[in-house]
Amino acid sequence: MDTAMELEIAEASLLDTPDLVRVDCAAWKNNDIWRPLMLDAASSDEHNWLVREFGLRNSLPDRKAYKITDRAAGKLVTFTCLIIPYTLTAEQMSLLKDEHPPPQGHNSSLEAEFFELLQVAKKYGYDPKKDYHRKGTMVHPDYQRKGLGSWLTRYCNEVADKTGRRTFVVARPRSKHLFESHGFRVLGSEDLDMTKYGGNESEGKSWVLVREPHEVSDVENRQE
Repeated sequence: MDTAMELEIAEASLLDTPDLVRVDCAAWKNNDIWRPLMLDAASSDEHNWLVREFGLRNSLPDRKAYKITDRAAGKLVTFTCLIIPYTLTAEQMSLLKDEHPPPQGHNSSLEAEFFELLQVAKKYGYDPKKDYHRKGTMVHPDYQRKGLGSWLTRYCNEVADKTGRRTFVVARPRSKHLFESHGFRVLGSEDLDMTKYGGNESEGKSWVLVREPHEVSDVENRQE
């Protein structure tokens, strides 16, 4: 790791929402699916929508966000979300149904397909009442290829290991190897036809992976 950085990992709070969105927008600026999905939406509208959605979703008890902060620079630089085994109440579920639609100018057809893909782990045995589910690994471009995604993955693996639960993830091509190198195995693949949206076949490829719980290790969570 860069010795000029002073990195620490911790659970994020709702106060971190603007910083989570800042990193999210920077990390997905040129994403093969996200950019065509946002299409003609204004960047300010995209940002404001994400702030509302992150705030709502991270306020519910089934979702934890973990962040890495560069204390030397005074900013949040990486985060991931982890859905924990939990049963939401009817009232909490109603909040999810009240989520705001994406901003005007987005591609509604691609939106429907993409968000359906994010839920596909249930097809492979994911049980929200029993299992964990990783949701995104967002690393600011200035901090990519520094091992931060691996650090977050080890951290989340430790959380799951302490409770003896499986962890599922829907991985894109750039993160598949990361998860495989940390104990996940591929269950299957899914294809979103990006040729309909001006892309190519490889851009719509995703994999569903699972990791069985391991015996807790006191070295699993160390930064490398």
